[in-house]
Amino acid sequence: MSISLLFLLLIWKKYCSITPFLTAPSTNTPPYEDSIQPVKKKQKISRKKTSWIWEYFIEGFNDKDELIIICQVEGEEGKKCNVKLKHDGSTGNGISHLWSVHKITKDGKQPADKQQKLDVIKKHPEKWQNTLRQFLVNWIIDDLQPFSVVKSPSFRIFCNELDPAFLVPEAKTIKAIIHQTYNFTYPKMVEQIGKEAISVALMADLWTGRNWKGFLGITLY
Repeated sequence: MSISLLFLLLIWKKYCSITPFLTAPSTNTPPYEDSIQPVKKKQKISRKKTSWIWEYFIEGFNDKDELIIICQVEGEEGKKCNVKLKHDGSTGNGISHLWSVHKITKDGKQPADKQQKLDVIKKHPEKWQNTLRQFLVNWIIDDLQPFSVVKSPSFRIFCNELDPAFLVPEAKTIKAIIHQTYNFTYPKMVEQIGKEAISVALMADLWTGRNWKGFLGITLY
């Protein structure tokens, strides 16, 4: 037998030995698509409630399926308040509502005489109000706080507890004060640098705000 014929016989034998493995899979094996399990819809999990405001609120959902809190404080006629507030996980909205509408704090409902004392507190003179506003602006600038921090109900309550006579400014007032400070400081800095600086070094830093707006900060040494 020639070598070529022997070689062909060996190949044929090898092919016969692997043929069973090339056959179609058994019909007992479930198709691939049957093995896919349906994904269960993620359930919203409520965190453990530890704040004192949950004595006066319950959770619920609005028409848009957004999480809200509903005030359960009862009035003089026994009717519940039922005011619905957006709930983003913080308790600031609830605290602000309880105090501004029902005069309720962590210590409970404030007596009428204490409420009257708070209502008749004399406000600071405008000159001192401006000084306190400037201190607030300095803190916002130094610690890179957003202007919206003054909108936080918890922050306003905090300021009121520290100094009830201080009127917390709105965000647009904070912006105006910062612009005034910039317009006052800029020409003075240019003048001082022109008189005293022999050489300066600049460092640029590009960053993006929460609204995806780009800013270029330049530091001079």
